[in-house]
Amino acid sequence: MNRTLLLLMSVGLPAWAVGQVVLEQPGVPVAGFSKDLNAAAYLAPSPASDVPQAWDFSDVSGMAVGLQQVLPAGTSSLAPEFEGADWVNSNGDQLSFWRWADGGMSILGNANAANFITIPFDNPLVQWTYPLAYGDFHEDTFACEDTLFSLAYTLDGAVTSEVDAFGSLVLPTGVGISEVLRVQYDQSYTETYDGDTATWSLVQTMYVAPDSLLPVFYHEQLVVTDPAGLVLLEASDVAWFNNTVVSIAEQEEKPFVAAYPNPVEAGDVVYWQMAPLQPWQVLDAGGRVLAKGQADVNGSVDLQTEGWRGMVLLVMERPEAHASSRVQRLLVH
Repeated sequence: MNRTLLLLMSVGLPAWAVGQVVLEQPGVPVAGFSKDLNAAAYLAPSPASDVPQAWDFSDVSGMAVGLQQVLPAGTSSLAPEFEGADWVNSNGDQLSFWRWADGGMSILGNANAANFITIPFDNPLVQWTYPLAYGDFHEDTFACEDTLFSLAYTLDGAVTSEVDAFGSLVLPTGVGISEVLRVQYDQSYTETYDGDTATWSLVQTMYVAPDSLLPVFYHEQLVVTDPAGLVLLEASDVAWFNNTVVSIAEQEEKPFVAAYPNPVEAGDVVYWQMAPLQPWQVLDAGGRVLAKGQADVNGSVDLQTEGWRGMVLLVMERPEAHASSRVQRLLVH
């Protein structure tokens, strides 16, 4: 259900009389971070303006709908498909691989971890660039031509982003931010797979804050249409983040490195890196132990996959009673 929130509280001063907000490229904690993703019913954003605004979303209530994570790309077994990726954003099984390039977040492609589907962009996407200030305008294109499950897949898209307002903001959590920029982000792409074609149009009004990698609040509208213009899907909401947890690199342990290659042909060797003398085991889908052992003094493991088929689980066991094991999936053809 749509409802309108009275947000606009212009102070009546000309833009030149107020210090402009300029945001520099944010950093990422070396081991990444996670945030709760919350959503609520759609609210229409206020009009664009060249005078400061005060946006107050403190009366917006919603619920947590997922966990947004930003982690080193190497924590995903699909990272080798995205050459040059430094980071992976994940929301459930949906992944996006990216790196900082030319002052912007260069998105190298997307993936689905559950189905081992990877869509590396032939032409990476940059959403906007830093430093970011009121009035900035950016546009870019992105594309992919690939084969998914032996069928041709193509994607062609374009984005525009414009900083159309600035001011202060109060989040639904009650946290106030004195300086934010608002970005109007329009993304559209057409994908064709197995003879079916659909166009996805996403409009996001985003509020970007200092030292925040992800926007702190969104208005979102998504429409998916077929070639005749028939609406296949329509959705809208507002979203924000809460409960940020900065990852901490474990002491006396090498960073987690995904086993590779993945997927793998049965009989080929899979290489796995972990802490020296780390215990591990491999389970099939029914929980039967296919192999077990411990890493060598350099933390290396060579897995012999002869006789394995389908999905298997690679378990890096954690001897500490309070710690959970690390598990990753390996697809063996």
